[in-house]
Amino acid sequence: MRLLTFTIAFIFCFGIAFAQQNQTTKILAVSFIKKDGGYTHARDSAEYIRIISEPDSGSTLFNASELYRNGKQKFLGKSSKRNYLSPEGQCITYYPSGIKKSVQNYKEGKQIGLCYFFYPNGKIYHSKDFEPHTPGSESIEGDVNNYYLIKDCLDSTGKILVQNGNGHFVGYGDDFKTIEEEGTVKAGKRDSIWTGRDNGLKIQFTEQYTDGKLVSGESTDSAGLKHPYNSRMIEPQYKGGMPALYKYLGNHIIYPNSARDNDIEGTVILGFVVKKDGSVKDIKIVRSVDQELDAEAIRVLRNSSGWKSAMYYGIPVNVTYHLPVTFALK
Repeated sequence: MRLLTFTIAFIFCFGIAFAQQNQTTKILAVSFIKKDGGYTHARDSAEYIRIISEPDSGSTLFNASELYRNGKQKFLGKSSKRNYLSPEGQCITYYPSGIKKSVQNYKEGKQIGLCYFFYPNGKIYHSKDFEPHTPGSESIEGDVNNYYLIKDCLDSTGKILVQNGNGHFVGYGDDFKTIEEEGTVKAGKRDSIWTGRDNGLKIQFTEQYTDGKLVSGESTDSAGLKHPYNSRMIEPQYKGGMPALYKYLGNHIIYPNSARDNDIEGTVILGFVVKKDGSVKDIKIVRSVDQELDAEAIRVLRNSSGWKSAMYYGIPVNVTYHLPVTFALK
């Protein structure tokens, strides 16, 4: 009962505007999100709140809304999942000031079609055309889930930098004070030399592109060491990929007797760190279903092996990973 009271109070504090506009909407899931994207139960640690509610009449998509601490809208759109955000259709994001940040289209949780991005002053920043991934092809960033063409780019005063897919693209950090990457765009694709920096890794990089494909890249760390790569970002992977991971979970999870007897089902979301050496550490419950189901999900994940570490700009890094584990009785 204390948890329920806390949840209601927190929703009221964060989202009074949402409640006023959706008095008859049934809320299905509430998540408290930290600045780094992780989940938290601590009110003071939450950067924003995510609310997923029941679909509109005649729709199978759930309503999704995110609100900043000041109560202003952060995200507004639809989700194909009820327990976590999987964007679907047109979704809009906003800056804390209330100014529109982006208008993007999603299909099965991935960006698709023409998407627009804006400066904090409200002026158009750039537009990208996200294309369906063709098996065997590479994206311009080495991420097969994120293939896009750069259509236009302007500076904050409205000066055109890229027009109709041709020009010089400038990519800013979230604060729009530092340039993270820049280079030539030809027919919407990266071309020739691109340079940039990653302040988190404390590296600078130089890349060579041909017709949108990364030919080679090299990063230089703070110690002056060089790291060659042919893909900017490689996410941590379980041996054999996600199908193999879910097969492993299915073969090794033992449904707790008490949860089975009481018809307890649901999706446990685990948060954990895949270390540079491929080991799995710091497993935590991000979203709980039942004490026994939580413990079983942790047990099976802890016993997993064969993970490959993430690689950013040719450098192995520790990465926090979130994994939904669904328990369902047949």
